[in-house]
Amino acid sequence: MALPLTKPISDKALSFFYRQMATLEESGMTPAESIAAIEEQFKSSEFRTILGHIRSGAQEGRSVSAMMEQHPKVFSPLQCSLVQAGETGGTMGEIYGRLADHLEKMSHIRDQILVALLYPAIVLHVGVLLLAIIDFFRDGWGAALLSILLHLGVLYGVLIVGWATHRNFRRSQRWHRFLDAIPWVGSVRKKLSQMLFTRTLGALLASGVTASLALEQAGEASGSPILRMVGLKTAELVEGGRGIAEAFVAVMIFPPLILQMMDVGEKSGRMPETMAKTAQILEDEAGHALNIMMRVLPIVSSLIVFAFLGTKIVLFYTRHLGRLPGC
Repeated sequence: MALPLTKPISDKALSFFYRQMATLEESGMTPAESIAAIEEQFKSSEFRTILGHIRSGAQEGRSVSAMMEQHPKVFSPLQCSLVQAGETGGTMGEIYGRLADHLEKMSHIRDQILVALLYPAIVLHVGVLLLAIIDFFRDGWGAALLSILLHLGVLYGVLIVGWATHRNFRRSQRWHRFLDAIPWVGSVRKKLSQMLFTRTLGALLASGVTASLALEQAGEASGSPILRMVGLKTAELVEGGRGIAEAFVAVMIFPPLILQMMDVGEKSGRMPETMAKTAQILEDEAGHALNIMMRVLPIVSSLIVFAFLGTKIVLFYTRHLGRLPGC
């Protein structure tokens, strides 16, 4: 039975768990012994309880993947499928290592995005404070406090509306196409989603998962409803007798270079390795676009703040010059 969570388990904690499991698995320990050896290393009592539940099931002869499936808020369907494939193929150490690598990469990308957004957030808040100082000199404390409430209200209102809109339409293809059309942001989003898709597909194929199931789960793991539909369509085409590369050509979602790499990989029987290389290319391209965005966002946010400050200063001096005798 799934246990309730009051807060999510971080990807870093999961990555550490899988990395430790990979090391202990290669040393010859059973899954139950491995979990018992590492569960007390986590600060989260909830995660320790979950790991204890999985360990108890493993001691009773149940598979680790079956026990993980009882905790869908912690272990995604992708993670459960990979662990199940590792149990079937006897490659648990390799699977745990791949999961750890995947989560570490995603955590690193999220950290980069947070760093990219941190500077603009600081600039905008400093801008609000400077606007309040101008209003203080113009009309006193009341105007300064009103200015802070007004500008922060607008700033946080836009963020809340954006968050609520994304939450309500996150499974809508139209909404994601709109987001993908935003300069820089859309490019990073698309490449990260495609990277997740190809990396997941390669890991599943290497683990012995059937091509059609791997395509469906790769679409789910991408986080994009567009690629989710692509995964379903290509899975149908593969079940109908087409090759994976040919199925992707039919849906026209990846650039020609990626499609050519898939074709070569499938013909050479090295599709998992090709998917891993493809994911690395897409990750590098996403990183390049993210670096550009990190350089542009501070400039844009600073220009917005300077424009507001300039307008306020001009209005301030215009008002006070108008009060002077002879003006």
